[in-house]
Amino acid sequence: MPKTIVVGDSVAQGIGQAIKGSQIIAEESRAVGTMQPMFNSAVAAAEKGDTVIIAAGYNSTGPNGLSPDDVKLLQTGITALGEKGAKVVVVPLRETGMTGGYAALNGATAKTNAQLAKLTGATYAADALAIANTIQGGDIHGSYQELAAAAQGVAAKATGGVSTADREASAADEKKEKTGFAWFIDMIKGLFASLLSFIGLGDDDDKEKPVAENQSGSKPQEDKAAPDAKVQAEALDAAKGNSAAGTGKQVAENSAPSLPDAKGPRVKAVA
Repeated sequence: MPKTIVVGDSVAQGIGQAIKGSQIIAEESRAVGTMQPMFNSAVAAAEKGDTVIIAAGYNSTGPNGLSPDDVKLLQTGITALGEKGAKVVVVPLRETGMTGGYAALNGATAKTNAQLAKLTGATYAADALAIANTIQGGDIHGSYQELAAAAQGVAAKATGGVSTADREASAADEKKEKTGFAWFIDMIKGLFASLLSFIGLGDDDDKEKPVAENQSGSKPQEDKAAPDAKVQAEALDAAKGNSAAGTGKQVAENSAPSLPDAKGPRVKAVA
């Protein structure tokens, strides 16, 4: 049965606790730059069809939002989760109305949200922003039930990532389709050439002539055959930007680098 995993800081803890049976990999005051072990654990635990909710960024937001390294870490984790076939949802940060120790975040978190919304392979839970902006007392903690419901609603509509097995199967089907199409084109060309020859429209000079043998008794080297269907299919791949295609070598399907073995907090179930 698909499960829900929640990753991040103290807000992630609250959201995870609001979802019965969820698995929480979160810690209070955790900055994005220190969450690599958390993502390692989430990737190790995730399976196809699972939902992974990420709530992070308050402890890493500066005047310009998140640092490039923070964005890269988040993107790497999301990509790896997508490879496992998980549906990834990112919860936005509160942007306005914060008071006390959080007042300095007003406006700055809007830049972080803009970065979070652009992460590839994750769905940005935009509806959760209005909820976060109205948390009582100008705080960032609270309304966890509502935030959790918004994230789960987005996950229910998401299609999920593409697992490695599905990606390889899709690539095989695409290659088969291209090969079949190339074979069909070659067959049509052959039939058309045969028809022209049959009705006598071909040039006598172009007709095939017997090949004379040389003194050694062997035939002169024949012209290279036209590219077969496989080569033509690889040429189509090359035209789409695959620099390794068209070389005649088997090219492995492109995939994101896998994360190292988990070394951080392990996934634990919540009653």
